Amino acid sequence: MQRALERLDRVGEERLRRVGHAQLEVRGGKLRTMHSMELPFLFNHPDDVTFMVGDGRDRYGVAEAMSTAFMTFARTGKPGAPGLPEWTAYDPARRATMVFNVETRLVNDPHGDERRALEALRNRHA
Repeated sequence: MQRALERLDRVGEERLRRVGHAQLEVRGGKLRTMHSMELPFLFNHPDDVTFMVGDGRDRYGVAEAMSTAFMTFARTGKPGAPGLPEWTAYDPARRATMVFNVETRLVNDPHGDERRALEALRNRHA
């Protein structure tokens, strides 16, 4: 872990990720992304906590993609995995976010409409 942190200091690039569970049917679609829900995918153990990640077959592909991307990051300082789009560094203009789901994709500003609406409300009351 220390080597990965040292690499991050040298590289100086940040990446943003999101785990999308809408298509994974966790608890009949009632459970969405909660705090630490990505950990079984990150460590490629989706069978250990099915109450968090569901029991559908799609969870295996999400776990493989996420764990491979993060292992590559730990080894090289650049996240990635075969079949995934290039995971570009985060910047405030594009807000590039890798969305891990049944179909993993890189999305710019995935919640832009909501973010702008909240900013408008804050500015109105400032």
